[in-house]
Amino acid sequence: MNETEEPTSRFADSCDAYTAHDLRNMERGRRRTNLLSLVLRCVIIAVCIAMLGYSVYEIAEKLIDDQLAAAAYAALRADPQETVTLARSKHLQEPSGMPTVLQMLNADGKYEDYIPTPDGNVDPDRASHYAQIYANFITRADQYPNMYAWICMTDTVVDYPVMWKEYDNDYYLAHDFRGQESHSGSIFADGWVSPNYYGNRNMVLYGHNMKNGSMFHSVKTWCNSAKIKTLVNTTQIEIYTREGLYIYEILSYYIDDTFFYDETEFESDEEYLAFLDKVAGKSYVKTGRAYNADSRICTLITCTNGSDGDSRYVVHGLLKQFVSSDSLR
Repeated sequence: MNETEEPTSRFADSCDAYTAHDLRNMERGRRRTNLLSLVLRCVIIAVCIAMLGYSVYEIAEKLIDDQLAAAAYAALRADPQETVTLARSKHLQEPSGMPTVLQMLNADGKYEDYIPTPDGNVDPDRASHYAQIYANFITRADQYPNMYAWICMTDTVVDYPVMWKEYDNDYYLAHDFRGQESHSGSIFADGWVSPNYYGNRNMVLYGHNMKNGSMFHSVKTWCNSAKIKTLVNTTQIEIYTREGLYIYEILSYYIDDTFFYDETEFESDEEYLAFLDKVAGKSYVKTGRAYNADSRICTLITCTNGSDGDSRYVVHGLLKQFVSSDSLR
């Protein structure tokens, strides 16, 4: 390089090298990048809108389904305005707890499956209520063959048919009493219980803990009540069957995730008594009620809707009285 020549600038040389064609290509590249970015944003927004729309649809469908299910079950219940007008005959007093002729026919020769004790005195303040619910249950059970029983629980809004499908604990999780698909499902008896109600030492019943307050949601509310120490002494569970009404008092309630409480078969009296001891011992409020190998209990089970997925609210009732169908007519 001659000393008289001025030093060259690489930057200036590179600028001199650019042409109008280069500048147009750069602009096109920027536009292409902006267009891809815009398309990507539009796709993301569209996906989000679609997901939101689907979620809204799912929520709306569930709410509508729950409302329809609630209406269907409400129509199934006995009309509180109706009264039982038929005069009831006096209950025959059988010696030594001998079953009546009707009970013998219903038992199909299995007399030992009936409670070997008389009805006892029926609460006169609830006699009409019992008769009304029983009459409605018989009518509905004739319409729906899988209707196993009807359950009411005082101090709650539990007032539902109990469905049953032998050896199947999945069907009525998602079907109502008509057999139609439903998010609410049904209250149902364990698929492994005996079709002869009193033949079961532990009558296990399941129901969803529905957020709209239906099914066994009020079992959860009952367990969490501020008045629970009073309720365990006043609440009773009423289960209506074709042979009559089984009335339970509260034996125990708790939350558990081990699923020991749904046992329906026991190999010996000793095994059953050990089960009852465990049930009574887990109660959050000790009731102190006496039981023995001849005792019968019912077990109500519903989800806590907790994060672990296994925890359940469990309420056990201890049978205190049986009212035969003769006394309910």
